[in-house]
Amino acid sequence: MEVEARFAIPDHDTLMRLLRIVRLESFTPGEVCSYQVLDRYLDTAERTLYENGLACRVRVGDKGRWVTIKSMGEVEAAIHRRFEIEIELPAEADIDPHTWPEWEGRDQVLSLIGDAPLEVLFTVEQTRHTRELRADGRLVAQLSIDEIEVRAGDQERSLCLLEAELAPEGNIEELRALCEHLTTTWGLLPEPRTKFQIGMNMLDAGTEVEESEQLTPEELERLEYLAEHSDDERVRERAQLILGRARGERPAALAARLGRSRSWAYNWLSRFRDDRMAIFAAEEAPVAAYEDEEPPLTAGLPTAEEKMTVEEMCALFQVDMAHARCVADHALALFDATASLHKLGEERRPLLEVMGILHNVGLDTDPDRHHIAGRDIVLAHPLKGLSEIERRMLAAGIYLHRKRFKRKRLKAEVIASLPPGIKEDTLAMAALLRMADGLDYSQSQTTVIEHVQVSSTAVRVSVTGPYAQVDAARAQRKADLWDSLFDRPFFFVTEGSEPKSAEVAEPAAVVEQSPLVADAPGIVADDSMGEAGRKVLHFHFMRMLAHEPGTRAGEDIEELHDMRVATRRMRAAFRVFAPYFKARAVRPYVAGLRRTARVLGAVRDLDVLVHKAREYLATLPPEQAHDLDPLFSAWQEERRRARKRLLAYLDSAKYRDFVEAFRLFLETPEAGLRKVDDFPPRPVRVSHAVPRLIYARWGRVQAFDPLLQDASIAVLHALRIECKRLRYTLEFFREVLGAEVKKVIAEVVRLQDHLGDLHDADVANALLSEFLFSTREQASGRVIAPGVVAYLAFRQRELKHLIDTLPQAWARFNRPEVRHMLAAAVAAL
Repeated sequence: MEVEARFAIPDHDTLMRLLRIVRLESFTPGEVCSYQVLDRYLDTAERTLYENGLACRVRVGDKGRWVTIKSMGEVEAAIHRRFEIEIELPAEADIDPHTWPEWEGRDQVLSLIGDAPLEVLFTVEQTRHTRELRADGRLVAQLSIDEIEVRAGDQERSLCLLEAELAPEGNIEELRALCEHLTTTWGLLPEPRTKFQIGMNMLDAGTEVEESEQLTPEELERLEYLAEHSDDERVRERAQLILGRARGERPAALAARLGRSRSWAYNWLSRFRDDRMAIFAAEEAPVAAYEDEEPPLTAGLPTAEEKMTVEEMCALFQVDMAHARCVADHALALFDATASLHKLGEERRPLLEVMGILHNVGLDTDPDRHHIAGRDIVLAHPLKGLSEIERRMLAAGIYLHRKRFKRKRLKAEVIASLPPGIKEDTLAMAALLRMADGLDYSQSQTTVIEHVQVSSTAVRVSVTGPYAQVDAARAQRKADLWDSLFDRPFFFVTEGSEPKSAEVAEPAAVVEQSPLVADAPGIVADDSMGEAGRKVLHFHFMRMLAHEPGTRAGEDIEELHDMRVATRRMRAAFRVFAPYFKARAVRPYVAGLRRTARVLGAVRDLDVLVHKAREYLATLPPEQAHDLDPLFSAWQEERRRARKRLLAYLDSAKYRDFVEAFRLFLETPEAGLRKVDDFPPRPVRVSHAVPRLIYARWGRVQAFDPLLQDASIAVLHALRIECKRLRYTLEFFREVLGAEVKKVIAEVVRLQDHLGDLHDADVANALLSEFLFSTREQASGRVIAPGVVAYLAFRQRELKHLIDTLPQAWARFNRPEVRHMLAAAVAAL
């Protein structure tokens, strides 16, 4: 039984972080082992193994060739369970099972396929990076970080996956804890499909559908109803078969999914091609029911046998045309500005306009539930110029335009019954309609969209008017559906916080500004944790911008250091406040900070190395002043290249877009916040949540106490990281904690500095060794630099001294007085 967790890795930055991480929740990752494998998935032309719930794979890699038989298994959140058996293939074996060794998997395959030959369905090429995950000395799981290329027919797809396969010494609760950490801290999304299923989906996506198997809108509507609501199971199965075939699924796969024979599938598909919906003539479909228990609110309203125009419907149901026209115009403006994102196509534009005009058509009928009344009115009254499927899309958009968006609303019949592609278009239009409706929340028709700017990270809408602030705030709240569909969030700003010009400021214009930096974030005990998080992030964001000009100038290395510290504190803040923000909403800013920290760190690390080396030279006699010249020459060249990359990044559109989008996010109240249910209550105020948070960080540091005897460098590095996170957490909430927190922070800094010096010495030792023993063009193949050798010996002695004196540093930090001071600081809350 294979038990593993599977997650999608969103980008290369995340992949590289996973390869470098030294601690993952309570687990310690081992060294990275990378290798290439090629997987070929086999089946008969009729997909016999697939129909019987099996996948067959031949893997070629450094460890030989193996054939594996796997079941389809089951999925619980990110955790997959399935049976598998495998055996190594001899050199003479090929994809013919008769050439495989005697083995139960061979017998199973031959018993199913008979004389039918196996063929290659698709291939998967992988670069696998594996790491052991250990806890308490036990091998808990095997972590595999995979860069994948899937080739199915003429289709290709690249993706990155993380798999954590449970080891015999691990248990399922540990795997669940790892999944929780990857989801909440890393923001990874579970991948419900196996690589086999991904490849099969690619194959099925390329299946040709004959013209006679394509459906009209009327047939589609009727079949979807029968597939869901018919009392006759046989009718439901036939409707599901025809719908699946129209979507491009293979008849054999459909038959297997429905538990029917292939001949049954081909027979009914043939009859449908000949007789169409007449094969369901005996089935009378009742009137569609909706999710509301009450009778439709259109009961008793006039009905129309003839189709009416939009104008006639507005007149009949007393629509406020000034508001309706304003919302429609706003929706069209947003539609046009964001066409590159929603990709709806011009044919959807007229329908969105009608949606804007009729969004309040039910207001006069039932003001409190006018989104439901409007839906029912549109479904009961055919409109001229709209097809049946467009009428259902219109009803769904009207239903969604009001109330806070929740995913359970998508289960409403008027939405769930839409075909997948049509449903996606409808949701995108409803998202635009919601924001457009918010822009006239004041019902004044005075708020004007001055400019819409679409960047690589956000959509910024600048509005003006006497009620612009009220309307922009409402539109921001109603951007929730858009944010759930697209990666680039909307931000609505009033004139004065956003320039009218469509021109993007040049980098020089950005850095010449001197942002005013406050002395503290301004947190108070009654703040929500989300609001506190926004204050902390904004405080350090402004510090980052304040040090950007000095970083660009490069005259004072401390400017770059301070800018890097600001990015680190923001990344730490996201770890602290992540539970109070939607992961999707903050993911682009976390990624932007990670990119920024990486390019800053490449220069800063070299600055530290050079500074330490110069301090060492200052202790030597004058005649040895040039002992490290070969080293400085190499490091200065490396720093020049790193600084060139840094300046290129700071001048890039990617960085500029990140800064502007992040600024808007931090200055927009409630942007990205998780909604909290009123009951049962959860601690969301600073005064309620912070004590537990601080003691959790303190506990993570204290947990290292039994590990420090003969601890490895990796363990000490992990302790340094936990000390840093404890320090940042205390600093974030310094304003609301007792005065004793200042002394606690000083003790944490003292221990952190000791561990930091130890880490720097270890890194320096590795770099100096690499410099001395790397292959060069010299005949000897080694660098001849006795001064560097002496410096390496000095740094090794320094490292040993820091390790030897660590117990004293830990004892000072771990004394009862520090715990008492921490308790007194927290008690102030």
